[in-house]
Amino acid sequence: MKLFRFLLSGEFLFAAFLLANVFKSALPDIPVDLNIVFFALTVFIALKRLFLKPYISKKVVLPVLLILGFVMMALISLMYSPSVVYSTEKVLILLSLTLWSFVGAFLLINSKASLHKFLKGFMSISVATSVYVLFDYFASSNVGDFMRIGVEGANSLGLGRTAALGSIVIIMLYLFNAEVSRVKKMSSLVGLAILILVLFLTGSRMALVSLGVALVTFLLIKTFKVTQDDVLINKGAMRVAFSLVPIPLLMIPFSESIQTMITRLGNLFDGSGAGSYSQRTDRFSLAYNVWKDNPIFGDGLGSYAIHYNGIDERYYPHNIILEVMSELGLVGLILFVALLTMPFFLNNVFKSNYLQVCALLMFMYTFLNANTTGDINDNRMIFTFLALLYIYPLFNDKKKVITSLEHKTNK
Repeated sequence: MKLFRFLLSGEFLFAAFLLANVFKSALPDIPVDLNIVFFALTVFIALKRLFLKPYISKKVVLPVLLILGFVMMALISLMYSPSVVYSTEKVLILLSLTLWSFVGAFLLINSKASLHKFLKGFMSISVATSVYVLFDYFASSNVGDFMRIGVEGANSLGLGRTAALGSIVIIMLYLFNAEVSRVKKMSSLVGLAILILVLFLTGSRMALVSLGVALVTFLLIKTFKVTQDDVLINKGAMRVAFSLVPIPLLMIPFSESIQTMITRLGNLFDGSGAGSYSQRTDRFSLAYNVWKDNPIFGDGLGSYAIHYNGIDERYYPHNIILEVMSELGLVGLILFVALLTMPFFLNNVFKSNYLQVCALLMFMYTFLNANTTGDINDNRMIFTFLALLYIYPLFNDKKKVITSLEHKTNK
């Protein structure tokens, strides 16, 4: 019964909504899009909760106004964008799935226990999907293009992102957290090894690089604290560091399978292969030049594809900042940057508990990844973890912070 309630909770279903694009290929043919199914379910649950407790935190107002301003700018840009087909598709997804990835987090994740349930659900789906893919891979050697595994041989990039984010959750909830038992820590290492192996097998090099940067940053910030007389060492951070040491050794038996990742990492800076650094910089340069020609309002949503290959179809510069600059200009960029940076001024995001640090690392990871691959809608999870940074105090260890709004409402 407890598991059933967990699977039907708004937090778990919201995690499923964010990851539906990745795991839906593993399920039997379903006549409806799972993105829409989980979108509808989570909207219903959020509205039900809002009806039962009709209040929201004041911390929600500013970010919602900022993102609505950004979306409004995207809608206005349709009037002058040379794109029709791609721009329409892009704005519809932005107004529905991407916007809900941000707003839904405010309505469905509103306490420390709620955040823990959401992250646990996210991790469970990540591990379950990865186990399925590994079984499929070793049973049938089912791989997609370029010898990169995915769910049913597809969406290697999405699977790589999912495995990387699931790894962050395991590290923070089970390895960094001192309250977890030794048995759970040991079993969590198995899950972490599965996710890291799947990440390597996907060949998603920027997912791996982004994960490495996020973890190294975390260890640098959390491991040492210099006082007047001593250098204090954080035991939790040291546990994480030592836990990661055996991971490369576990990759040795799969050295041939992960050769694609090694090759792709090598090609990143030698100019060869699709997606090499030189090819990415060409796309970056084009986006910058499009922005220079239309610096204030940009050339309109979806216009980058027209400039790149002259065809009105899905294409993007593989950098979310340059994408916003080229298509929505300085107006869109200011709104977007304000949305990204405001929580760092409103909350002290570096002095936090393990759950809050997990949300911070997941935001850091998604931001890094969004500047190397995908368009703004592909990277909609960045908005979810950004939303969690805005409501950081709700996840504080002190229960009075969590319940203060309810107390005011019940007066």
